[in-house]
Amino acid sequence: MRKSILAATALFLILSQSALAGGTFPDFSIRTNLEESDRTYLGLTETEQFRLSDTAAEYLLIEVFSMYCPLCQKDAPTVNVWFEEIAAEGNNGKIKLIGIGAGNTPFEVEFFRKKFNVPFPLIPDEDYSMHKALGNVGTPYFVLVKNSGPDNLEIMYAREGAVDNEATMLRDILSKAGIR
Repeated sequence: MRKSILAATALFLILSQSALAGGTFPDFSIRTNLEESDRTYLGLTETEQFRLSDTAAEYLLIEVFSMYCPLCQKDAPTVNVWFEEIAAEGNNGKIKLIGIGAGNTPFEVEFFRKKFNVPFPLIPDEDYSMHKALGNVGTPYFVLVKNSGPDNLEIMYAREGAVDNEATMLRDILSKAGIR
């Protein structure tokens, strides 16, 4: 019985592979209404549709979250601090943060943003299309991608689950981006 449970668990893990470091991240075409401040932050000129590679950042730190995820709610203040620390590093826009609300409507994403004072762009993924393309990752899921142009987003760091040591995790992310 125990061996069959272990085998089933191993098979599940193999079949549920998510985006991993060293792999390629999908260059999603995103249709959404970003606020002017979000478009400016990401360096975008288009108002309704953009690709991740269109952002004016060498690296994107993407958090896949859900407003219904208690771990995401718990981590929100930590990620907000990361946003401030990354900006304070004087990296001249080398890293930008963006959140993808898995299964969340625009209303739910805006609710999450206001409730937790999220200072970076949050994108609704109402139909789970981006979430599915990432291998149905759990939330929260953090991924650092290097933006080398259209369809060329390399995964430098990926981690699924709650932040357990915020300083270590941020240090690892910045190190992968060549900042610290």
